[in-house]
Amino acid sequence: MSAPADLARPGPAPADSPLRQTHHRASRALLVEDEPVVGELLAEFLTLEGYEVDRAMDGREALELVRRQAYALIVSDVRMPYVDGPALYHELQTVSPAMTRRMVFVTGDTMSPETREFLDETCLRYLEKPFTLAEFRAVLQGVRGEGKSAGPGEAGPASP
Repeated sequence: MSAPADLARPGPAPADSPLRQTHHRASRALLVEDEPVVGELLAEFLTLEGYEVDRAMDGREALELVRRQAYALIVSDVRMPYVDGPALYHELQTVSPAMTRRMVFVTGDTMSPETREFLDETCLRYLEKPFTLAEFRAVLQGVRGEGKSAGPGEAGPASP
């Protein structure tokens, strides 16, 4: 994904622009994605949304980063080598339980019983690949909104 040329022009993007930066104060996000192209696209979009993005290729790298830095958002693939999304989630429950509520999972594997059970059991937000940037933005806004309230967040797949 590359930004359109008009993003270089001074001034805010139009309110209806799909690339409008909606979050003004930079928050840190951790993106855990083993597919380089998908990771690049999501990292660029998160940056446009106002996040400072750290990247990890698997849950093992993510855990090293989480031990050094708190994150406002963690976006993680479910299926990855070494330490996958569910193992990362369970480890985070011990290391930093508050961060688990700010996790979003992306997956192309919602048909497997193990993945379906994990997503149902955690009640965390997730997106099924392929998804649109509008769907991704809606999930980000939900996580931001949850951080401002004490109540439990939405469960299950995101809706645009």
